[in-house]
Amino acid sequence: MVRAIENNIEGWITPIKSYHLKGELPENESEARKIRIISTKFTVVSDKLYKMGKSVPMLRCLNKRETCLVLMEVHEGICKSQIGGRALANKLLRQYGICKEM
Repeated sequence: MVRAIENNIEGWITPIKSYHLKGELPENESEARKIRIISTKFTVVSDKLYKMGKSVPMLRCLNKRETCLVLMEVHEGICKSQIGGRALANKLLRQYGICKEM
């Protein structure tokens, strides 16, 4: 449900955001084509990337640090009871509108 970023702080978010904000694409032609196609499903609001859903509100895309904070808050802070993976994923979607894995 939540996409963790492993490479750098923004990971896969950076190229999509750059394309939306500045029209910049990677030099690699296949990567540039991929970004053009994928970016139609995303939008940038207040410098934050969101995936547009059909039956759900816009889903916020998080970097690795933000993902860990949200998971800790929901699992340990708000929920205190041990809930299963599916219930936790649905709770994250309802409360935070977190971006699903691409």
